[in-house]
Amino acid sequence: MFILAPVREAGGGRGLLLVASHTPARRFSEPEHEALTAFAEHASLVLTDARLTDQIDRALHDSLTGLANRALLTERLAERIEAGFPSPALFTLDLDSFRDINDRIGHRAGDALLIELAQRLATAAGEDALVARLDGDAFAVLAHAEGAPELGNELLAVISDAFEIEGRVLRTTASIGLVQSGSNPDQFLREADLAMHRAKDAGGGRLITFEPRMHEELIRRIQLQDDFARALDAGEIIAHFQPKIDLRTAGPIGVEALVRWDHPQRGLLSPGEFLELAESGGQMRALTERVIEFSTRVAGDWWHSGLGLQLSVNLAGSIFSEPGYRIDEFVKRALASAGLPGQAMQFEVTEDALMADPETATEILERLSRLGATISIDDFGTGHSSLSRLKSLPIDELKIDRSFILNISDEKDKTIVRSTIHLAHQMGLQVVAEGVETEMAWRLLRSMGCERAQGFLIAKPLPAREVPAWLASWNQRARELSSTRRAELASAPI
Repeated sequence: MFILAPVREAGGGRGLLLVASHTPARRFSEPEHEALTAFAEHASLVLTDARLTDQIDRALHDSLTGLANRALLTERLAERIEAGFPSPALFTLDLDSFRDINDRIGHRAGDALLIELAQRLATAAGEDALVARLDGDAFAVLAHAEGAPELGNELLAVISDAFEIEGRVLRTTASIGLVQSGSNPDQFLREADLAMHRAKDAGGGRLITFEPRMHEELIRRIQLQDDFARALDAGEIIAHFQPKIDLRTAGPIGVEALVRWDHPQRGLLSPGEFLELAESGGQMRALTERVIEFSTRVAGDWWHSGLGLQLSVNLAGSIFSEPGYRIDEFVKRALASAGLPGQAMQFEVTEDALMADPETATEILERLSRLGATISIDDFGTGHSSLSRLKSLPIDELKIDRSFILNISDEKDKTIVRSTIHLAHQMGLQVVAEGVETEMAWRLLRSMGCERAQGFLIAKPLPAREVPAWLASWNQRARELSSTRRAELASAPI
């Protein structure tokens, strides 16, 4: 004889609890029935509690690494803040090259790296700390404020040690943000992330501690982003113009259009304050078009008044990566609107912009060249272009980066400049030196055969309205700089 009682888990059937007797024809009493039912109900509660405990544990931990997740981190951080002592410190960190690792060796190996990284972080942080995986390759460490900077440096060290994954040796670094005070978990996480992104913007592989000014800068950045979208359509994007001269005659030959933002409240803003906004917001095309529109209108007025200055405009690398975009068609319309011939324009492109997608860049530059525009390689010597690639491009000019010109008295930089000029001439190209700020640099460059120069010795970037006045006053200065000064040249080391 036997009796049965159902065992349930979380409201659903789990099984049966069976009790049997060895005595034939034995009948179980009512109290025995009640005891079995009570035991089955207790088993049901235990199973349900175990299931709920497992669910809670999985809800508070990362499935890949076993570390705490964001929810558990937030809970423990709130407890530390409420307790008040010891004061909490929060690190957030993000790997600097994890996407490249995933792309290069696959997601399985990437996951293996994250698992080993989690173990390293937990060991370095110690038993009193809580290590969490927030998402992807983003982690956090909740520790005590005392000794936090030292712990941050230890975290950097264990991350930078080589990883051996599936027979490969991998190396990476991390950007780490640290915050040591706050009134609630959201503030801690937000400010640690701000500091972490500041570390990443600074090149990665470093620890930066949050400062209140970072929050103020973020607010300013967000406001600038909103303002910039409006500025593109409000006529606030303008250009200043820096003259270029012929070193052989000291005569002016052109100007480079340098973008400025005429902000209605903040005044004139330089490119360093908004170019990154345009890049991150996908607005470089619109910005480039505004500069071309503005500068061709100005140059058209100059040409029609007898000032035949060639206009140079910079092209960002993103212009070459936008599928189907025909910037040459836009330039053609701008030239027609301003009444300018194609040869009135030059486009400056950096080496790195060309090397990102050489085939597309070549096609675009050839189209611009067919309009009559000339092409200049900007900041030459700082990029990663190959001479064979440059040889195949429709370029007319090399522009030596200012870093070499500013230190031209240094023998190594002098050798680089002289060799670059010789190389350009062998390729049939003219040379512009940017960053000419001293008469010595002027004379050395001219003696080396450099044809053109640009820099503060000649003129700073000028508003359009000041360019005609500068041209009128330049003649006297040009005569002074054009004098041969044979005695000085004879004694100057070349």
